[in-house]
Amino acid sequence: IRQSAPGVYAAGCDRWYSDAEVIKCIAGKESGAKTAVLLGDSHAGQWFSAFNEIMMEEGWQLVFVTKSACPIVNASFFYEKIGRIYRECEQWRARALIDISSMRPDLIIVSGSEDYPFSPGEWNRGTLEALTPLAAASKRLVILRDTPLPRFDVPNCLARRQWQPAIFRGDCSFQAENSLSPMLLQMHRRI
Repeated sequence: IRQSAPGVYAAGCDRWYSDAEVIKCIAGKESGAKTAVLLGDSHAGQWFSAFNEIMMEEGWQLVFVTKSACPIVNASFFYEKIGRIYRECEQWRARALIDISSMRPDLIIVSGSEDYPFSPGEWNRGTLEALTPLAAASKRLVILRDTPLPRFDVPNCLARRQWQPAIFRGDCSFQAENSLSPMLLQMHRRI
């Protein structure tokens, strides 16, 4: 389970930092009368299987557009894993926003990590700049909040507690609501 990844990676729908190509993968009901777009970084990618199943049941086409470590926020950032400003993300995001806006989908679902090094002003301005054209191009725009993020290795903690309950007395719980940004929640509610 720890190593499992959404099917979008095996299908080649997300190319991480290697280039800025926008790959639109089609799922759901391919000839659906309505179209939904799932857009975001790898945290949007985790929802692929669930939304694919929902769209199949509802008879909607799902267009999946993601780029790992690339938020839907018009702002530059230094990405430590590649040791530089993530320019491919900026280029990809600009192209993806144009492509999706021209599609005029019935629904756009945006999701992503809250763990980027943006100031509150960058989050606010950059998110509004990215989402405003999408809202105008779609009948409905939904922001799916990030998954709560514990700041410790949960499977390891649970395994240690199970393996040596008399010795390991660690608490493997965390407050989900405290792991996400209240500032981002308020900003998303205003959009």
